[in-house]
Amino acid sequence: TSPWGRLLQAMRDDELATRGLGKNTRLLKVQAFAIACGMVAIAGVIYAAYISYIDPSAASLDHSILMLCMII
Repeated sequence: TSPWGRLLQAMRDDELATRGLGKNTRLLKVQAFAIACGMVAIAGVIYAAYISYIDPSAASLDHSILMLCMII
């Protein structure tokens, strides 16, 4: 219900109308992307601390599909 959240909802519903109201939709997209990237980075740090060892096998295709299925 915050003004930023309402702008994101307006952009989701009709981006052209939101631009017509004079709102910078490109900035909103970049902000949302940056927040999502920050959350993923924090999750990666927590995962790295949990397993206490990072190697390339943790990012194999099988593990990536497993994580995606868990999220969905």
